[in-house]
Amino acid sequence: MFFFNNPIGIRFDIDKLNKHNENHCYGYTAWEIFWKSVHIGLFCNLEKFYHGDSQATLSGSENVFIIAFETGNNKLIKTIRASLTSNKDFNMVCSALQYIEGNDLMLEPLSKVGKFDLLGNFIEEKASGYDALEVLKNVYNYEIQYDKTSYLHTAIKPQAKYEISGEDSQLSEIKPSAGDGCFIATATYGDYNHPKVIEFRKFRDDFLSKKIFGRFFIKVYYLISPHLSGIVRHNTTKTNITISFR
Repeated sequence: MFFFNNPIGIRFDIDKLNKHNENHCYGYTAWEIFWKSVHIGLFCNLEKFYHGDSQATLSGSENVFIIAFETGNNKLIKTIRASLTSNKDFNMVCSALQYIEGNDLMLEPLSKVGKFDLLGNFIEEKASGYDALEVLKNVYNYEIQYDKTSYLHTAIKPQAKYEISGEDSQLSEIKPSAGDGCFIATATYGDYNHPKVIEFRKFRDDFLSKKIFGRFFIKVYYLISPHLSGIVRHNTTKTNITISFR
């Protein structure tokens, strides 16, 4: 397996996966725990996903299933590791060696699964990634489309919806749908649920996504924003930045 960017593999104990959810195959359960443990909006079109049984599993010396992704963003890897390590379900099903990286991961016989595009849809790259897409459909209400020409599937991201909890109209308790990510605004205000960040997302979903020029802007934004957000996040003058639609 050859990777163009920095890869990391998450190792799941197959026996534990089977016990954790007897109604699904272990691959489905691993993807379910992975997607639920991390915020999908963290990923963009730069990350590619892989999965498969480890080489040692195929030779009979262990029983491990691996989900891997490659990225040029080292901070993303740290974030994902922290999210998984703190997740109760992951700790119940992970193998003794939780992660594998670098040359060791390159030796694993993993198959391509797919990647997210600029609009948050998940594009299958090989016909072995259906478990990952099925979880997106069942957990996050993605719509699965099948291409009879390529024999591949695409998980279409649903229209963003927001749920306000609490008795008042404050927006601090909004729960975003899967795939939302306003990178620059979040980096500027330091909080995914900051009212201004929420205002940006609503502007994107209620106005930009319904216009041709708006959809083009969204594509460009998600292409460049992961890189620019890192600059903003480390800018000590960011507290002086004010953005408003008024």
